[in-house]
Formats: sequence, C-alpha cells, structure tokens
Amino acid sequence: MFHRARSVFVVLGAALLCAGWMSATTLTTQCVTTATGCWQNSSYITGSPTELNFNTISNVDYPSGTTLSSTANSSIVFPITGPSSGPGELAGNTSSTKELVGGYIDIAMPTGGENAILLSLAGTGTITVTLSDGSVLSGSQGFFGFSVSHDVTWADITTTGSSVALNDFYYATSALTQDAGGGNPQPVPEATTLTLTCAGFLIALGGGRKLFLRRFV
Repeated sequence: MFHRARSVFVVLGAALLCAGWMSATTLTTQCVTTATGCWQNSSYITGSPTELNFNTISNVDYPSGTTLSSTANSSIVFPITGPSSGPGELAGNTSSTKELVGGYIDIAMPTGGENAILLSLAGTGTITVTLSDGSVLSGSQGFFGFSVSHDVTWADITTTGSSVALNDFYYATSALTQDAGGGNPQPVPEATTLTLTCAGFLIALGGGRKLFLRRFV
C-alpha cells in the first residue's frame, strides 16, 4: 500500500512539473507602420515604455560592437554586436535616421533581463527576431514586439537579405503574469515536443510503477 501511494505521488509530481514547463507565455506582434496599438497597449505592457538613446550613434564601423543606453537612466545599457568585418560589418548610419546596420544584430539585455521589448527594424527580405527563451517572430520590416512571462537575456536579429537596420528600441514591464520563480529560463521547447516528452515521461513512470509493484508487492 505504501509503495502504491508513493508511486501515485511521483506520477502526480511529474504531471505538475510538466504543467510548469508548459506554463510560459509569450505574446508577439508585428506591425509595419506604427507601434500604437501594436505593442503599446494594456494587453502587452503596463505603464509607459522607455526608449533607448540612438543619438550616440555615429557614421562609423563598430567591429567590436557598441552600447545603447536608456533615455531614462544612462547607467542602463544594452550591448549591441554584429559581424566584425566584411560587407555586413556592424556600422552606424546617420544619413536619414540614426540606426545600426549589420548582416545580423545581437542585443544583450541589462543584468536581470527584460520581459517586454519593441524593436523597429528595416531591411529587405524576411527579418527574424529570436529571444533567449526560444520565442521567434518573423516578418517584413516594421515593429517587432514581444511581451514575455519571464525575463529574457538577449535578442538575435537575422535577415534573409543582405543587412538589417535597428532604428528604434523600447522596453517596458510585461502585462503578463510572470512565471513562478522568475529568472532567465533556458530555451523553451516547442509545445508539441514538450507535450510528447511529458507524455512519454508519464508513461515510463507508469510502466516503472507496475514493474516495481510486480517485484515487491
């Protein structure tokens, strides 16, 4: 009887663990012309967003990367990196609007991460933004917004074209209920993969329980 009860608790614990794995929530949005109503609304963020300062960008190459700081607090910085050489080398462009251009662009979040960001991106081809938790949003040039139920530590921007330009960046506090424990989770598997993994785990536990009971009960 004791062994049977313990097995039931193990299976229930595994089910709760899988439910926890599958609880992460991410809202993504992409709009071409304006951020109003696209990301800056109560479904995505709470309070007012903060913009990064692009006025420090010069018309030079940045082979070692650069940083953009918050307009609200200059001590909050976002390191930006990209290709260090070649035709896609990360560089500043000030011809029309101040922006960073590169074959790809990697953005590191400040210590602790962020849970809601909006990027204004330009370029030819399909642009893809990938977050450190595995969330992905692809589309044509425009605004790419994320609201996540946990902190993320980086965002990678790639393109099927020759280069992509980052010309605006906002961050805010996500309106989503944050996952228990917070922190910066590892990349989250696709929902189908995670469901199959959890199902297989529970089946294996069930089989193991039967074998255990057959031998010792």
